[in-house]
Amino acid sequence: MTIMLAVGLSACSRLEIATVTLTPTEVGTRHVFDNGRYGVCYGLNRHGSGSSFLLSDDPPDTADPSLMIVGYENYFDQGADPFPCHHWTSHAFQTMMLFDIESTGATHIMKATLSFDVVRGLYQDGLLDTRCRAPVARALSDWPPGYSMAYRRAGMVDFPRSEPAGIFSSAGISGFSPNADVTQLVRRMVRDGNRGFVLNPKDDEILHDDRNVWCVGTIENPRLVLEIVRPIGL
Repeated sequence: MTIMLAVGLSACSRLEIATVTLTPTEVGTRHVFDNGRYGVCYGLNRHGSGSSFLLSDDPPDTADPSLMIVGYENYFDQGADPFPCHHWTSHAFQTMMLFDIESTGATHIMKATLSFDVVRGLYQDGLLDTRCRAPVARALSDWPPGYSMAYRRAGMVDFPRSEPAGIFSSAGISGFSPNADVTQLVRRMVRDGNRGFVLNPKDDEILHDDRNVWCVGTIENPRLVLEIVRPIGL
């Protein structure tokens, strides 16, 4: 439904309130990994550079430019006495998506809601839902579309850590399509420049601790619903 607002006497100043649903113009996944070892490891090879999520049955097609994965995996093998060699491997999956907000002609963002569907998930049994939360933020740096690999923390797309944003379950534990209020983020995008959203794993720093924990999912059908004010006729 569109509601027309008459502002002043000039037709040039007439505005309308409209609801617009956008789909992304570009999406991407950044897979960042790191691994290492410590202990009595002389002469032993490093291992664990592959992602269990990608290597499991029916893995996502990483050649698909529309692929979106979010979450993290952390694996630890403590080795065996008397000369243990401790191995750790960490993976972080950061999803990016860009919407053409400028095309709506909005002069004011009343409300913005970001949604998507989780179509494939992998999480550790018994893992608290709080360990699978993936905060949403504005992207502060440019990113390549499609699936790409990076090494260590420097490979992740920059994002502000202090802005209010929605939070998703990265493996769809809650069993429904999530919705996040991203109104404040979209207003900043309009004002400061739009590089898109990033969905970050709970542990956006690559983990180096001695734990086995994972929560990662493939998502699809992202949409951004905007309630906006704009000039009539756009």
